[in-house]
Amino acid sequence: MKLNEFKDAVFEILNETDTLPVYDIECYDLQNQMKVTLQDGSQFFLSIDKYATRLSDEEPMGRMDMDDMFSGEDEDEAFV
Repeated sequence: MKLNEFKDAVFEILNETDTLPVYDIECYDLQNQMKVTLQDGSQFFLSIDKYATRLSDEEPMGRMDMDDMFSGEDEDEAFV
């Protein structure tokens, strides 16, 4: 999947969700970033980058374990 396709899909998911009370989504397309404002006024900043490409069609990439991604980091500071 291409980066722009993924960004579009993330936007659609956030825009159509009933789970999060999304008030506004500001997109900074050239920087691959989004600012999501919820109805309670809290804001979240998303930065989207392609991590890796598939090796081949026969061998899909395995799912990364979240513990491996953030080992030793404080959960609130992992994306700073």
